[in-house]
Amino acid sequence: MDKAKKYLEDMVKIQKMITNPDSSRKYEYMSGSEFILKNGVQCIPRAYNVDEFKGVPRIKRECYRNAYYLAWYTGLIYVEGIGINIIGTEHAWCIDSDFNVYDPTWDNPEKHSYYGVPFDLDYVEKIMHETEVYGVLQNWTQRFPLFTGEHTDFKHKFENNESRRN
Repeated sequence: MDKAKKYLEDMVKIQKMITNPDSSRKYEYMSGSEFILKNGVQCIPRAYNVDEFKGVPRIKRECYRNAYYLAWYTGLIYVEGIGINIIGTEHAWCIDSDFNVYDPTWDNPEKHSYYGVPFDLDYVEKIMHETEVYGVLQNWTQRFPLFTGEHTDFKHKFENNESRRN
């Protein structure tokens, strides 16, 4: 099993153990980990060719921004989820329709593990403009609409590969 998916499964198990079942919260997902696990796909690590993507930002610790611009410039699919570098980290990257990773932020992405939610870029841009923040998962300004189930139009629509992955 992939490290990133295993990490998410372990986080959900821990969260279920410590969550009060009588909680009055009406969220569809108890956490970002559960949301990613249920809506995400396993992504295939690969080396990032800087020369192939000249002009695309590669700013350290700006993964959401970097991934957004890579998706916008190239038509790749924007993804947010968990990346395992040394530890599990909320992260953003892009994939192609075969789920190959294009990570403009981390060095040596071929050595890491990725599991994330492919987002529709129109949805990402809408949320970015409303919140003035890069990234959509941890949308605290709108009270986490992905986790409550309020937003359902977020997922990238794959032509024919989606059923192959999960």
